[in-house]
Order: sequence, then C-alpha cells, then structure tokens
Amino acid sequence: MIKEDFDIKFGSHFRANITLELAKKAKEAGFNDAWIGVEALNDTDLKEMNKGTTTNQNISTIANFTKKGVNVIAMLVVGFSNLEEEQKNCANIEETITLFSKLKISNNKGHELPLSIQWRPAPMFLVPGSLNYYEKRETTTRPWSCTVITEGNELYLQELEIELSDIPYEFDRPIPDKKVGKLMKRIQIADREAGFAIGGIAQYVISYMMEDRRNKRSRRKQERIGVIAQRFEAKKNILL
Repeated sequence: MIKEDFDIKFGSHFRANITLELAKKAKEAGFNDAWIGVEALNDTDLKEMNKGTTTNQNISTIANFTKKGVNVIAMLVVGFSNLEEEQKNCANIEETITLFSKLKISNNKGHELPLSIQWRPAPMFLVPGSLNYYEKRETTTRPWSCTVITEGNELYLQELEIELSDIPYEFDRPIPDKKVGKLMKRIQIADREAGFAIGGIAQYVISYMMEDRRNKRSRRKQERIGVIAQRFEAKKNILL
C-alpha cells in the first residue's frame, strides 16, 4: 500500500502489540484511525479475558500510534470482573488518561498539539466466541422482559416476551448495572476533561455535522426572509 501510494484515508482495528515502526508504516499507508481493543488497564482482568496482551502493551501501542499522528480510539470493557478489580481498573484508566493528557505532538509548523485519543468505555456483553460462552449463557443470561407495562400494551408485550423467550438478551454482569454506569461516567469525564484533540473519522463526522447544521440554519434564514418579504408585499398591496 505504501509503494502504490493510494490517495485514501481509512481506519482499522488493531491488537495492542504495535511497535513504533509499525505505527509509522500504518500512517504512511493511509491509516487515519486505529481502533484498539484495550478492554482494560488491569492485568488481572486482561488475564481473565484471555486477551493475550498486558497493560504495558496497551499503553505502548496507544503511545506509538499517537506519536506518528494516528487517531486512537481506545475501546474499553466495563463490568467484566468483581467490584474491587473494576474500581482498580477504572482508577488505572483515569491515571493513564491524565498521563497522556500531558503529552504533546508537534505538527508540521512545529506547534505543540494535544494527542488525538478518544477513550470509549462500554458495558460488557456476552457474545458468541466469548470465554466460556456456552457455560455463561446457561448461568448468567435470561430472556428479555418488559418492566413498564400499561393497559394499552400489555397483550402486545406478553406476545413479544414469548417470541423472544429463547434469546439470551439480558446479561447478569458481575457487578450491578448502576455501578457499571458510574464507572463508565468516571472514564468519560476524565476523557472530556483531558482536552485531547479529535482527529480521524471522528473529526470528519463532526465537521460534516457542523456544516450540515450551518446549511440548515442558512436555509431556515432564507425561508424566514422569504416569508417576511411575502407578507410585506401583501401588506403593501393592501395599502395601495
């Protein structure tokens, strides 16, 4: 891809085993975004996940990509282990976010800029291929059930529950969902307050949305001006 010099930019998923040289080649090949399955910054969790990577590898991979100007999306799993390990993992993530927030990268003009990283926590889900999937499916999942039933939708919901009865929709995580939500919020706040740059496809999406909003505002303004002009013309004709 580097030899062919394709004039395209794209992203891909990467394992957390990328050296600085590989990150350099990825950038030269056109990679703008690297989705990294970090999952956790706690070696106990990573070992239980059978991830095959370590906390140091996760941090090193993020650092190598950002040094070469590749936008990093660090994907994290929350709610995998017990509360003590999850709190430890969350604290490690917050500490790492603070560490990366202090690092800078120089652009072509020599100006120092914040690194381009987005930290994306998500609750753990049980999916085919997960460790001990079939065992956990039997012991930690249950069919979907509606918690809000009104007189108008009772019959429909009963039919829907029967239809979905064989699907392991609800998943009992090792810690309560409210705890998962609070831990995710801590990571999101740390990410937001760190002041990272937004690059890659995320920047493209934001730019597109902002341009779309500007165009819509412009159209609404023109429509209002048109309506006002019509009213003025009608009023003028009446006076005449």
